[in-house]
Amino acid sequence: MVDIYEVIEKIIDTKICSWFSDIKKCNLSKKNHSLGGREEVDKKLLEEYIKSPETIKIDHAQRVIFQMILRYYDIKIVKEFFENDKEFLLPSLFNETTKESIINNDISIYYYFLQKGTLTIKGVESFLRKLCTFFSKGRDHVLKTYLDYQNNDKEANIFLNDITFILNKTYKYLIERWAISDTIQELKRSFKILLQLMVKLNEIPYEFFLQQFLSTVTWNVRFQYIVLPFFISPIVITNENEEEMKKLINDIFERTTLNQFNREYASITCPTIVSIATIVSSSNSDDLKNCLFLYLYHMFTFSAKQVNRTACKLWIPRLVKVPGMKEVFSNLLKKIGEEFVNLRSNYYERNKEVQEYREETCIDYEKHTDAPHELEFKLDNLLYSWIVIYNSLPFKDTKEIPHLLIAALRYRSNFVVMESLNLFISKFQNINNFSTYLHEFYYNHMSTDDLQIREIMIKNLDKLNLKKNDPLAMYINSFLLQDISCINYQRLIMCLSIFDYYPDCYIGDGDVYLLCIGHDDCNVRQLALKYVVRSRPIDLEVAFKTILEYIDEGRNIEVGEDVLRHGILELDKFKNNYEGFQEFFDKLIEETSLSLTFSCYLNSIVLQNFNSTNFDSIKSIGENCMKIIKEKLVEGGSERLGLSPPLVDLYENLKKQISKEGKSVSEITSEFGVILISYSQGVFYNCKTLENLISLLSANNTSFELIEKYLKKIRDSALRTRHKGINDNSCEIYQNCIKTLSKNKNTTKILENAHKEFKEIFFNPQFEARNLAFWRIFMIFVDEGLQDFDELIPTVLQLSMPQNILDVEDSMKIRCLKLLKAFLSSSNYTFTKYYPELLEKLCQNYPIESYPVRSAMGHVFGNLIKEIFCGWPESVPYFNFILQYPKLFYGAVNAIQLLKDSINNPSLFFVLTIFQKLIFVDESFYDEEMIELLKVLKSIFIEMLQKTYNYFIREQLVEALFNLVPNKKRKNFVRKLENFTNTIEDSNLKITFDRFLFYLKQEYPYNYPNPKFSNYFSSSIPVYKSLPISKPSDDKLFLSEVLFIFENVTSTSERLRLQAAYKIVALAPNISYLERALLMDEIDFIRMIACEFGTTPIYPSMDNPTRILNKISKLIKSLPLSKDDLNNKKVENIQIASLYTLHTGDRGLICDTLVPENVILLLVHDYATQYVNRKYLNGIGLTVTSNYADTCDDTSITIQKTVELVGGSQYCKNVQPISKPLVSNDNNYTIASIGCFSSEIGATIVYLFQAFCIPVISAISNSVQLDDYTTYPYFLRTGASNFYKTQTIIHLIQSQMWFHIIVINDSTMFGNSMTKTLKNILSPCIMMDTRDNLFRFPCVERYLEIPFYSTDPSNSATNSALLDLKTLLQSTSARVIVLLMKSQNVNFLLNHNIWNDKKSQYQFIIIDRDELEINPLLNYAILIEEHVEPFHPLDSIVDSIVLNETTNIYVQELIEMQHLCCWNMDECPYSVKCKGDEKIMDINKGSRRQAGLVFDAVNLLAVAIKNFHKAYCNEEWGLCDNLIKNAYGDNMMDFILNATFTSYYNDTFKLYNRSAYPEYDIYQYINDSFIPLISKYKTLIGPQKSSTNKDMLQSKLRNETKMENDNCQIDCSLSHSVPETTDTCCWSCKECRGPNKYIDSGVACKTCPKDKIPALNKSTCIPEPIPPIFIKPNAGKIICLTIGAFGVFISILSFIFLYLKRGTPMYKASTPDLLYAQLLACIGLNICSGIMMPTSSIYICIVGWAGCTLLITTVQSIYFVKAIRIGKPKFIERFHFVNTNLKTSSHIFVAFCAAFQLIMFLFWLLLRTPSIRKDNLRLRYCSSNSDYQTLLLFTSCFILILLTFYPLRLALKNRFIFQVRQAGFCFLGLLMLGASYPVLFILLYTQDVDDQANSIVGMLIGLVPANITFFTFILPSLWQMIFKRSQNLHEYISRERSRQFQVGNIMYYVDAVVLQNGT
Repeated sequence: MVDIYEVIEKIIDTKICSWFSDIKKCNLSKKNHSLGGREEVDKKLLEEYIKSPETIKIDHAQRVIFQMILRYYDIKIVKEFFENDKEFLLPSLFNETTKESIINNDISIYYYFLQKGTLTIKGVESFLRKLCTFFSKGRDHVLKTYLDYQNNDKEANIFLNDITFILNKTYKYLIERWAISDTIQELKRSFKILLQLMVKLNEIPYEFFLQQFLSTVTWNVRFQYIVLPFFISPIVITNENEEEMKKLINDIFERTTLNQFNREYASITCPTIVSIATIVSSSNSDDLKNCLFLYLYHMFTFSAKQVNRTACKLWIPRLVKVPGMKEVFSNLLKKIGEEFVNLRSNYYERNKEVQEYREETCIDYEKHTDAPHELEFKLDNLLYSWIVIYNSLPFKDTKEIPHLLIAALRYRSNFVVMESLNLFISKFQNINNFSTYLHEFYYNHMSTDDLQIREIMIKNLDKLNLKKNDPLAMYINSFLLQDISCINYQRLIMCLSIFDYYPDCYIGDGDVYLLCIGHDDCNVRQLALKYVVRSRPIDLEVAFKTILEYIDEGRNIEVGEDVLRHGILELDKFKNNYEGFQEFFDKLIEETSLSLTFSCYLNSIVLQNFNSTNFDSIKSIGENCMKIIKEKLVEGGSERLGLSPPLVDLYENLKKQISKEGKSVSEITSEFGVILISYSQGVFYNCKTLENLISLLSANNTSFELIEKYLKKIRDSALRTRHKGINDNSCEIYQNCIKTLSKNKNTTKILENAHKEFKEIFFNPQFEARNLAFWRIFMIFVDEGLQDFDELIPTVLQLSMPQNILDVEDSMKIRCLKLLKAFLSSSNYTFTKYYPELLEKLCQNYPIESYPVRSAMGHVFGNLIKEIFCGWPESVPYFNFILQYPKLFYGAVNAIQLLKDSINNPSLFFVLTIFQKLIFVDESFYDEEMIELLKVLKSIFIEMLQKTYNYFIREQLVEALFNLVPNKKRKNFVRKLENFTNTIEDSNLKITFDRFLFYLKQEYPYNYPNPKFSNYFSSSIPVYKSLPISKPSDDKLFLSEVLFIFENVTSTSERLRLQAAYKIVALAPNISYLERALLMDEIDFIRMIACEFGTTPIYPSMDNPTRILNKISKLIKSLPLSKDDLNNKKVENIQIASLYTLHTGDRGLICDTLVPENVILLLVHDYATQYVNRKYLNGIGLTVTSNYADTCDDTSITIQKTVELVGGSQYCKNVQPISKPLVSNDNNYTIASIGCFSSEIGATIVYLFQAFCIPVISAISNSVQLDDYTTYPYFLRTGASNFYKTQTIIHLIQSQMWFHIIVINDSTMFGNSMTKTLKNILSPCIMMDTRDNLFRFPCVERYLEIPFYSTDPSNSATNSALLDLKTLLQSTSARVIVLLMKSQNVNFLLNHNIWNDKKSQYQFIIIDRDELEINPLLNYAILIEEHVEPFHPLDSIVDSIVLNETTNIYVQELIEMQHLCCWNMDECPYSVKCKGDEKIMDINKGSRRQAGLVFDAVNLLAVAIKNFHKAYCNEEWGLCDNLIKNAYGDNMMDFILNATFTSYYNDTFKLYNRSAYPEYDIYQYINDSFIPLISKYKTLIGPQKSSTNKDMLQSKLRNETKMENDNCQIDCSLSHSVPETTDTCCWSCKECRGPNKYIDSGVACKTCPKDKIPALNKSTCIPEPIPPIFIKPNAGKIICLTIGAFGVFISILSFIFLYLKRGTPMYKASTPDLLYAQLLACIGLNICSGIMMPTSSIYICIVGWAGCTLLITTVQSIYFVKAIRIGKPKFIERFHFVNTNLKTSSHIFVAFCAAFQLIMFLFWLLLRTPSIRKDNLRLRYCSSNSDYQTLLLFTSCFILILLTFYPLRLALKNRFIFQVRQAGFCFLGLLMLGASYPVLFILLYTQDVDDQANSIVGMLIGLVPANITFFTFILPSLWQMIFKRSQNLHEYISRERSRQFQVGNIMYYVDAVVLQNGT
């Protein structure tokens, strides 16, 4: 039988959970003890997990398995085991905790995870439960338990302190998490155990902890009610703690009453009250019992509905069950009953008192506020509470109905009636007169509109026991016999429902049921149809026909649908007879002429009912529906998908069908209503038909193409109209279809296609549709799982609030914001992880977005706040919020830090709204870091509060600051705040703190009378008196916060709302005075009141302005000046000089020709003056007048007129006498100048005026010359500078790639300055390198100036310039000509005969069209003109001028000139006299274009004067002394430069570099008219994407120009080359050759510095990259490396072979020591050959040369030693040691040679250190490879070669044994080595420098000697050993004996003997 251990092991072996493998690594040993029956239960539980392995992954299952492991195995668990998301296993550990483990280990594990914050509440509960089990008896028991295990008193006390400390931390830990709803039950259990332990171990009573809790937790924290019962329930009230408990209980009562107003609070207060009732009832304190009784009475009879209902419904049922409370409730029942009877008896007298009180206190009759509590006895609440209490108390053998219950059944209030009915039915069914009272109730409430009462009545119909003769039945029959149109539908439903339940009680013939078939209410219809189908089926068919005849009227289609579904189709003859019904229905359609829409709809219902698969019928109906929908949508103005006209256009399109002839307005309106209903029904019911067809097709899996087609049509109907009803209905139908199709696996592809197509539509900004349809359809796809939510949201966030707001159109932003709002409103999606990003984007984009987008963002934020605080109260502790949303909190803190200096940034509202809802509570719940952070936050709030002037932000800041006050410090807060408020002088702050103080007084101290929580503008708040604008005159202090209305608006709509509010307030002509006299907060206050009364349902039309005025008049009653004083004040005048060029000398005489456009601009100037006086200046006691002068476009006259206008004006500080006034009413003083004149005249005017420091504002002087503010410091203009027009010309030329141009200008300042500017921009750019530029600059072939003189067109200078131009045109290939001249000069130039007759031969660019004439040469020409918004009042201004009414001589002259008549002239140049009613006939283009500039110029000056006055006069009237003293020109100029205002076309105007912001319109001249290409082109920004932009039409000249550019101006950068010449616009390219060459500035080739290399495109030098150690090997290097590797390999094999042959005679006779040494040298040389590759490392180079030379010397020394040992020269015998120790001596010699070579190398290295060189390809190689000094390293090698020949010669003479043959090979080797070295060095030193890096000669220096040595020194010996062993042995034995003894060769004799013995 399998035991539990095997089961556990099986589970562990599954490895389903990651920690199973960790457990297996632990040493699992079985426990010895047996649990008996428990073991069997555990085994069965685990076996269930084996049967269902998928359940093991559940957290609970894992905890069970882990607990079983701990229970049955001895296992040591460390805290690291629970890391990485395994903390959920801790409850299992704590469940198996023992006293020993909790002392030794578990308590540390618990504290570790508690501090880390990852411990689950279940883990806390498990741990606390074990603690309670072990240590519940108190401190001594803890110490005793510890000493039982470890006998150490000191450690036992430490352990006790640790537990106490951990319990305190756990207390904080649980409170931090009391807001998490998922673990609330576990938290309650944990908290209960925690308090038990804290009380026991601290030996402190519960009331202490309760008092501590109440003192630290703020009263409005909702979550306090989760834990309060656990503080209260264990308390036992005694005589000692009675007083203390009384205070604590009253505190709880107070905060509970306040919190009871909030529904979310009220829902959880009951357990706390029950706990209090429990301990009070069980005590002997009569005082506390009386307190409880009074409080319950107070709450159950509370006047506020919310408090009363929640207390009664939630508290009473649970309080009744508390022992001892039944008696309390019996007393309450008695007292409430008596109170109700007494109040009811004198109700009318008390009501009269209330009304009198209202009249005396001037409180609104509409009851915007409650009367005092003592006058409002709530009969409803008294009776309601009596019923609930009575219902909760048990009564035995109730025989009579209480009188109060009878009164309640007959009561007027529905909520009382409903409770009384429930009580009556539940408790009094057995009394005798139950039916009588019940029948009476039904009779009285037959018409009730309360849905809940109706449901109870219908639910309890069985208790009526109705009989036919009962009075109620007769009453109901009489009701139905009446005209049912007089009966409301509630009564009708009740009557029909009763008769439906008791059909025998109906005594009629059923006619009333037939009438009810056509009722508007569907419930009435269905009840009636039940009867008719059963009793009068024949009449039903007639009724159905009648309904179809009138189906187009009202909602008859719904009637017809119900009759069809629940009537006709339920008849027996049609139930299962489709053919029979179809025949019947077709006949009805023909007889009633039923419309196609309704016939299709009803047919689809029939098909659905019979589940028909008639494909032809379905297809036919579907085609008809789609056709009708298309027609209806086109009828509404939507021609196609993507085009959705506004609702106004929809209505206008529908109205086109109405013929208005002979019809009244009411008839037209009625007809329009019919058409609108037809339109909406046509779309809606055809969509419903398609829905039915889709359902049919999907159910039968047929024709998926039709399904897709129908689905698209439903979607299109939602997207192609803005009719909200159709949008809603179509989207709902579409959702139903998607849900239907999603249930069918075969339609998946259809849904995927629908989603893909709609996604493309949604993210297409050009697609128009109502946003409602967009977000509803998108949510359908998300709801059905077709669109991943987390994939969609980042995209929507990016599009709704992009980084650059210009990247996304407003329509797309609003569309996405609406979708975000919808997702936030839905509970189906988790948005938590996007909260921080959403808040950040809202704060970032809100201030800079347009008003519509801001509105949508505001809605999103509103939903965001609702979502964040959903289920949470209004006051959330910081620690709860941080735990739940840490990223959001820190994001909000960062936002506050970023916005703190932008105090009026509207984004602050978003962030402060969050902090407004958070409260601090107490320091004990935070760590030190968080407390410091909150202190910083508090300081920021205080700093912002001191700076802000925004009313609402101040409110938020004050509330946020108050929320940061700890609960302990709030006790005396009201008194302190009151004292502080009295000291405030700032009026704005005072208003805010007064309001805040008012609310706080309602909270502290709390009184039982009803605290009133009214809205912001309730009359219960004291009305603020308007604060005085200034203090008494002797104080001379002014309030700085006086702000004007137009300085505080944020949008046009806001300004209009404020204006509307003021019109309500003022109703007087002195509106401007009120605007300046009211504070900003008062403005907001007035607007709020106006909006409140204007939007409430009670007063939708603002029908009582008198009442509003009475309310608002209190705000403005303290104005410092009365209206009489205002009217009597003298308005002082300021003069401005107005210079206009009204005449010119075009005919040769000065001032002989009138300039019509400037005369019209003069009229605009007059209008603007009057406008600014009204708007800006009259309200401050000032006005401006203009002194006009005509410049005549002549310098001398201009000087004369200017001097006259200057008069005595002098505004320069350095020459102004102190005694002389600067400004006065004297006309001789001019403060500024405004006018329209040419730039030449403007220069003269400015020079004269600036001598007296008088500012000059021009409207049209655009010359660049005047831009120099150092030369013209007092000049500015309201038009843009021509500098930017020149830049715009260049932008245009660059965009069209016209790189070869000619510039022609006239001799005016206008043309000269623009030409000069063009030269300055283009002069350094003739041959611009274009690699770093988007467009390259054009090259000007020629600048040509043509002087035009109107007085002498045949001037020689002009003719000469024209001839020069003609010559240029004949020789140049340029086709683009820029004409920088006035339009009249363009006319003259183009009419000259220098141009070819062929049209479009030249591409012209012109800059003026005011007087331009039609010319075919201009076709395709481009015009660049300053953008000026049209001045709409111009036509009305001009039209109002009549000749006999005007006194303006210039206007009179203009009218005379236009009408060719004379007016009041003795000598008339015309033959006709004017009649006097003539008007100005025409307004030319120049006037229309420049009118707005003149208007802006006058406004700019007026706003500057207003600001000037405000700065120096504050609120003083007129020209104050301070203004006169400071009216210097430079001061005035500063105010003008900083002035901003809202222009006539609602844009904000401000100067940019002393001119208007540059914006230009670009046109193209096509067929005698200018077509706009780009509107409002912003030169400083560049081209912007716009739907209004158009592409330029290209002429045939385009190809010629392109060809010329290709051949002429070659872009050399593309070929990494430079222009070859710089003296013309055309050039060829030459390449920069050489590895180190780069292109400098696009025009020259230069060499890169030593440490840099050219970039790939040769445009610059870049740092040389770090080279590789070795260059990538070529084929030669690879071969050498391969040979070297082979050499190493074969040498190692040889080494092994020799070692294996170490015992053979030939091995011993072959000098093996030298062979081994030579093998090692060969291996080293082969390795060094690889190192000798060309390298970039100096160290590798040194090692390579050192290794090669050292090893080569070693090889040569071994050759020498070998020769000595074979040849045995005579001189060796002279050296005894050498001769006797030849082997050792040879080793010493080899070592000596190596050492000598090493010393030589070191000297060489010091004297000639190698370096790394680069070849022409920047490849590295070692300098030693080419240095001749390297030969010195081989000196010893050459010497050894020469020395070796001598002993080798002796060795060769010995011809007998195989060593002699070795001598021959050694000789061969020496010859080869001697020949190879010179060859290698010749190759090395003759190598080309460029080939050094790829050379292999250096590698051969080591490779060649190694191979020669191996094949001549080593291989012969090996060869003899392998292949010649027998031959050598025989030769040795036979010949050595015969000869060696003869010659006395003892040495070889010994060798022979050894050799012989070896064999």
